[in-house]
Amino acid sequence: MQKNNMLKIWFCLAGIVACYYSPAQKADTVFYSVLNLGKKIGANKSWKTAPDEYHYYYYFNDRGRGAVVNAVVTTNASGKIEKLSSNGLDYYKVPFTSSFQVENDSLVAQYNSIRKAERDSGQQFVYNETPVSIEIFIRSLLAAPGHQMRTMGGDTGRLKAILPYVISFHGKKIQLFLCCRLLIFSLNHYTFLNPLRFTQNFVLA
Repeated sequence: MQKNNMLKIWFCLAGIVACYYSPAQKADTVFYSVLNLGKKIGANKSWKTAPDEYHYYYYFNDRGRGAVVNAVVTTNASGKIEKLSSNGLDYYKVPFTSSFQVENDSLVAQYNSIRKAERDSGQQFVYNETPVSIEIFIRSLLAAPGHQMRTMGGDTGRLKAILPYVISFHGKKIQLFLCCRLLIFSLNHYTFLNPLRFTQNFVLA
């Protein structure tokens, strides 16, 4: 999903503005716009039906290509994902289904016919089929010692604030942090975080 990753920095900035200044929307539903060079090319909607159950709908259009995702994610009391069910179309419009669950002492993830399992030793399953769903992992990183933790697949994730940033929206200032999500075996990803939405205690590393 390389094309998806290229859009994330624009997506997250637009989403934070929409989330922070949408008093007319229902309290349990957040609407985001996916932007590319200032043009809206998709949307992401998220809502909760229980304190530990997240729903996501996401689509974007890239010259006839682009993903469509419907997902339900359940977390445990500590905020770690314990169950996922999603389906839709991938970037090339090929239908897919994916799932994740904790089975006894194992973590089991499946994408279509590809199944991966490993022993549960406290590592985190990372769900990022939609841009907004990465917030579950971000919250876990913010709560983890040193803002880092092991992930399924043998990687280690770390969140580092690298640049404070202020934007103006309708005459009001919004404080953001440009943050880097570091994964040893993957490309770095950059995300704008609003400290009021995620934490009061996140400082520059």
